[in-house]
This record gives sequence, C-alpha cells and structure tokens, in this order.
Amino acid sequence: FISLFVSSSFPMDFSFIIAAFLPLILASILLIISLLLLIGVHKDHRLRDLYLVFSAKFIVDGFTSVLVITVGGLIFADQWSNPAVPLISTMTFLSQNTLLLCESFDWWTATFKPVHFHHASQMKRIIPYALGCGTVVISFFVLLALQIQIGFPMAWVGEEIITTISFIIVLIALITMLLILRNNPDSSYSQQITMHATACAILSLAPMAVVTVFSWLSSQEIVRLDQLLYTRQFALFSVLLHALLHSLNFLSRHSDIQTSISRLLHPFCFFRNC
Repeated sequence: FISLFVSSSFPMDFSFIIAAFLPLILASILLIISLLLLIGVHKDHRLRDLYLVFSAKFIVDGFTSVLVITVGGLIFADQWSNPAVPLISTMTFLSQNTLLLCESFDWWTATFKPVHFHHASQMKRIIPYALGCGTVVISFFVLLALQIQIGFPMAWVGEEIITTISFIIVLIALITMLLILRNNPDSSYSQQITMHATACAILSLAPMAVVTVFSWLSSQEIVRLDQLLYTRQFALFSVLLHALLHSLNFLSRHSDIQTSISRLLHPFCFFRNC
C-alpha cells in the first residue's frame, strides 16, 4: 500500500492524501446508503408505489459512487494521468447535475401544477429522470468504448466542454429552485426547497464553477494537470457530499423507509435491542 504512494508521480503530501481519500471514502458510504434505500423501497409493494420516482436518485447515486471509486483506484494505482480519469470524473458531475435538474423540475411541477403533479403516476414522473440521466449514462459508456477502441475521446470532446455543460445544468436547477421560492415562499415545499437550494449553491454550483474555470485554464496550459486533478477531486467530494446529505434528508423524513431498512438489517444485527 505504501509503495503506491512512493511510486506515484505525485508528491507524497497531505493534499494528495486528502484529494485521493476523501472522495473514495464518501463514495463508498454513498454507495452503501443508496443500495440500502433502493432495496428498502423495492422490498415492499406499498413503498415501491409511493417512492418509485426516488429510485432514479438512488440508482444514479450508486452509479456515480462506483465511478468515483474507480477514479480513486486509478489514482492509487499510479494512473492519475490515465485518460479515463477526466472522462469518469466529468461524467460523474454531469450525472449528478442532471439528476438535480430533474428533481428541480419535479418540484416546479409540484408547486405550479399541483393538480397535474398529484394525479401523475410514479411512472410518468420518472420519465424525465430516465431520459435525462439515462442519456448521460449511455453517453458515458459510448465515450468509454470509443476510448478503448480509438484512444482518448476527451481530446476531441473536451473536458472543459462537458464541465461547462454540467455547470450550466446545475445553474438552471438552482435558478428553478429560486423561482419556486420567489413565487411561492409560503408553500409546503418552501422549507425543503430552501435547504436544497442552499446546498446546491454551496456544494454543487460553486465547485462546478471552480472546476470549469480550471478545465479551461488547463486546456490553455495555464494550470498543470495535477492542479486540475486536485480541483476535480475536491469537487467530486463536494458533489457526493451533496448527494449523500440529500439521501440522508430523505431517510430522516420517511419513517416507513427507516422501518423497511431496519427490518432489512435486523438479521445482521448482533445487539439485542437493534
């Protein structure tokens, strides 16, 4: 394990350890939480009917967690300059931000078209998630296949282009939430949306702005690749933290999901009062 640090092209300093470990640890936690929530929802027919639309979030969170764990593995294997690293990282940003945009539009519908929202089936509500996030996932595998077959696709796609798109998407999501709050400050969703908007601005929009700037500077060879990697890793940590807090908030507000997960974990509990 120590040899990974010794043989790495990075200097063995505190910033490298933080940049490499934090997203990896957070991604592992998010993956476990996402799997528990997904199983907890789908193991009960009633819960599946109520919370099917949230399955899209849990699936995207699990998918992006695996991507970030893969990035961490590549870094610790001294493959930090591997072309797959920027590809996986940028598609992680794009996946999470597209998910956030879909959620903001869902809240928009709930606020401004409540009749349509409450009469829409879970299957209809999940369609935007399937189209948006599904397109991102398919695009990732297409780019990955192109990389394997013909080389580095980011050379002609451009990391700065994808990060800019991700930044625009999360900006639209934040503007949507702010418009909801402006027009309906006293709605039943206002407190939750205020919390989500604040988290979005701090944990998603701000890091994406920094990564976007660094990506463009790197494309002009103004900043080094290792500086871009550090920035990208801390942005991954921030975006995953946002996703994790969102999931924990969902779990804290739904006692039926808590009960379902408790029953799921009960056979593995070694304490009498578990």
